[in-house]
Amino acid sequence: MPTPPLALLTLLAAIPDPGPYAAAVTSDAGWVEVGRRTEDGIGEVILKHKKVGEVDCLQGLATVPEAPSALLAVAADVPSATKWSRWELVASKVISKGGGAVNYVQLLDNPAPIADRYWFLEGRSLPGEEQARFTWRHIDPEAHPAVLAEIKNLRSSAVSTVVNVGEWRFTKGAAGTELRYRICTDAGGAIPRWAGEFAATRTLPSNLADLVLEARRRASR
Repeated sequence: MPTPPLALLTLLAAIPDPGPYAAAVTSDAGWVEVGRRTEDGIGEVILKHKKVGEVDCLQGLATVPEAPSALLAVAADVPSATKWSRWELVASKVISKGGGAVNYVQLLDNPAPIADRYWFLEGRSLPGEEQARFTWRHIDPEAHPAVLAEIKNLRSSAVSTVVNVGEWRFTKGAAGTELRYRICTDAGGAIPRWAGEFAATRTLPSNLADLVLEARRRASR
């Protein structure tokens, strides 16, 4: 096998290991409640936070009547996110599928002066009648040079997120389905930490509501 160029080796070494963040997402330890918000369509959302080193992890939790399978169908439908998410997604594209995983890329249009962001992820669907999950972890954009070039053509100044690991979990209960969203993320670039946390805790409830409302729209067709 040819030896990769030194510049590529340096880049690969700089990509954070998603393992510790995946462990933090699945673990119930260390989460601290930081507030509650009422969101149209889903009611109360409980917000929690913890840190893994210098990376912030956030959780949103709500209870909704939709079945886990209906919610998973939306979460796993990557291309449709540009239509139902309130995030200004310029692109949400599947790169490849195989081995139970889907590799995909999303590009977010941020308001100036914050640079646009993109992330390359590996997602996995774990269906079940009582509980369903959709998990994701960041992967190396340089492993998909043609797609990376497409993203850069759309937004040449966009910045890659250096950490993006998370999970949608839908668990059936007596009161409905417990809808839980967890993410550990470091957006990269020049965003003050306080601004990033403030924005994340404000957008988290709308993320949950958007997914639920899309599941309802699909059920009513």
